[in-house]
Amino acid sequence: MINSQTQHDDTFVQSQPLPLLIAGPMLRHVSANEFTIWLVTSTPCQPDITLYLVAEQDYTPLSLNKDDTYTHSEYQVGTCAFIHLLHIHQTELLAPDTQYAYDVALLPRLAQAQSSAPPEASISVAQRRSDLRYAGQAYFHFRVPNKLLNIPALGWLELELDPDTSASNDTTVCNIVTNQGDKITFKAD
Repeated sequence: MINSQTQHDDTFVQSQPLPLLIAGPMLRHVSANEFTIWLVTSTPCQPDITLYLVAEQDYTPLSLNKDDTYTHSEYQVGTCAFIHLLHIHQTELLAPDTQYAYDVALLPRLAQAQSSAPPEASISVAQRRSDLRYAGQAYFHFRVPNKLLNIPALGWLELELDPDTSASNDTTVCNIVTNQGDKITFKAD
């Protein structure tokens, strides 16, 4: 752990050590083909994502092709904050209205630098910080909605993706239903 410091009259006073995880993990973007996770740590880390398909209380790990589709960006802010953006992009990765869960394992670079770092040096956020997840859930749950409701910028409406058309080509077809019951269909390439 890193010790945080406060300044009093040109002298530094040690305070409580910072935890490894300062903020997050949080989903920033989710779609059928990709998702992005944001988190902040107190030391440089190598985060690793595990994605699960959830059926009731059963978690089935999904295969992520991390060589081709996984990007990790790390930005240092000050001396004790490292922002991590983990982005996974894979065709047909997530099905609409299906329950998924994820976990992030953190391996501090100090432990990683030791050539014989044991596997237990990696820290599972979901297991270590159970206060960050809902009761009865082993990991962080999410789903990709098939229908977006109450989009504020456009008033009350429904946005429904047409999975039959969208999956067959590179064109996305959406149906918009306004609060007056009017239906507008548009295509986006």
